[in-house]
Amino acid sequence: MIVVIDRLLEEAFFTTEIANAFDALDEGHATFAKVYDRPGISFEVVLPPSPSDEWVRRRVVGALLYHCQSTGVPVPTCPGVFVSLFVGARLYCVAAYDVLAWASKELHETPEQWLALFGTHELETTIR
Repeated sequence: MIVVIDRLLEEAFFTTEIANAFDALDEGHATFAKVYDRPGISFEVVLPPSPSDEWVRRRVVGALLYHCQSTGVPVPTCPGVFVSLFVGARLYCVAAYDVLAWASKELHETPEQWLALFGTHELETTIR
């Protein structure tokens, strides 16, 4: 099933035409810092023209959750993380929390379900 990506793109806190991807990402980082009053970590995704629900589930949601968990960022709020979506010749930057909220509605699934599928499944440990 094809997902409606337009609703997600409307959540972008920053968007621009891409002349140079590095410059566009730098602008996204600067905008995130202004909007959220903290530096941000970008998680980049190149969207295909018509992403399926399974593609979104694995390549966006699953990869994002795994990335956040493996770097110690709490899921599903994912503070300080944003997703840089490359769509054709445009870049859309969306807070990770907003991406997951959109995906939850679009896919009719919960973060708990995703963590069971895509989480690191590692227990927190303390080095002594």
